[in-house]
Amino acid sequence: ERAAAPAAALAAGAEAAGEPLSSVPHDLWAEVLDLLPELVLVLDRAGRVVSANVALAKLLRTTRERLPGLQFSDLVEPHDRAKAVALYRGATVPRRDWELNLRAGALGLYAFDSWPLETEPPLLALLGHPVRSAP
Repeated sequence: ERAAAPAAALAAGAEAAGEPLSSVPHDLWAEVLDLLPELVLVLDRAGRVVSANVALAKLLRTTRERLPGLQFSDLVEPHDRAKAVALYRGATVPRRDWELNLRAGALGLYAFDSWPLETEPPLLALLGHPVRSAP
């Protein structure tokens, strides 16, 4: 819902300028996503990371270049792996607040929103943020 308005405005602006939206360089989108503190990643239907932003790489103490091809369920604590697999297998509708414990030190509980992408092959976009415990 929140993401639809900016995307629609961007598309309308590009169309008004007579340029297709796809003319925006892919690298530019990666740079924009790297500005976000949230975890942003794209998975294939097998649960492999296709792309991710720097926030996820920093959390996992690695580089973004090492993330593609990794199995998403391997980034999750063992007790949450079945839940992680359920998130990306057969995901045909958006989901909100899917809580998973990442293998990332003290603050490992993250809530993920997911959106299936109408691409070929089908992909799944995830946006994650830390779950803060009540004081």
